[in-house]
Amino acid sequence: MSVDSPATGVVLLHAATPEQLSAWQQRVSASAAAMPGFMAVRLSTRGPHLASAAAVTFDSGEHLTAWLDSPAYREALTDDVLGRSSVLLFGDGHRLPPGTAVFHHDVIPGRTDGFMAAEESIAAATAGFPGFVSLVLLPPLPGQHQWVSILSFHTDDQLSAWLASQDRAARVPHLRANLTRDFSIDAPFGSILRFQDGRPRVTQKWRTAMLIVLVLYPTAMLVTRFLAPLWIGWGAHPWLSTWLTQVVCVGAMTYGLMPVATRLFARWLDPVAGATVRVSVAGAAIVAAVYLGWLLLFGTVPWLQYWNHP
Repeated sequence: MSVDSPATGVVLLHAATPEQLSAWQQRVSASAAAMPGFMAVRLSTRGPHLASAAAVTFDSGEHLTAWLDSPAYREALTDDVLGRSSVLLFGDGHRLPPGTAVFHHDVIPGRTDGFMAAEESIAAATAGFPGFVSLVLLPPLPGQHQWVSILSFHTDDQLSAWLASQDRAARVPHLRANLTRDFSIDAPFGSILRFQDGRPRVTQKWRTAMLIVLVLYPTAMLVTRFLAPLWIGWGAHPWLSTWLTQVVCVGAMTYGLMPVATRLFARWLDPVAGATVRVSVAGAAIVAAVYLGWLLLFGTVPWLQYWNHP
């Protein structure tokens, strides 16, 4: 799930005056601009119910992480502005935190004021909802037109309750009136959440399940073949070896393989664009063909068969 491709870090500024924010932004801009892959720094839109934040975008997650680990950024953490801050990472393999949704808005030219008023109305209603943490509204990157809002609750259940609430449903039409198309967000682990006519639509569970099996089977086969024997050779008991295998598989899928697979099958997973019979059948057929390929590969290549290599 990304705020802006390819990788963005959103720094929440919990306690700062406008003067402190301005000075801090200048320091962040200077330190980030000197790092490889730097693209842009943006301050969030201010409002009574909107959180103050800065968004820093790099061309890759590696470059973003390098900046966050740099002495210049660590020095900025020592001032009063960032004493109680946190950083949300999105894009290029970074997974959304629990309870967080990232919305992309294509605003009609000349309707920015109406869009911001609608967002502030939603923010005011959200602020009184159980579990609410923050709402950040980011202006477009230079040369682009897409606004981004980042909504955070303590838990996924609280976020889901807000998305399905009547308070939100009553305000969504005012927001949509200022957009060129319905907004959408990517959800972690193989699902895509979109909004059509103000109603949330999510990837069908059978598609997500098929994609998980597509990635899980070869991952488990390879880890069991090449890593499990190492652990056993080091003295790990079977129960520990099995646990380690599952940890590696889940970690690889969550932070690497599933995001890639989700991008490759994005149209098929999309609950709106992928709803047609043609796309549904074609996508399922491709996944089934890959299944067959995996089965043939692991069934006919002895070198990959863990049961032949105790």
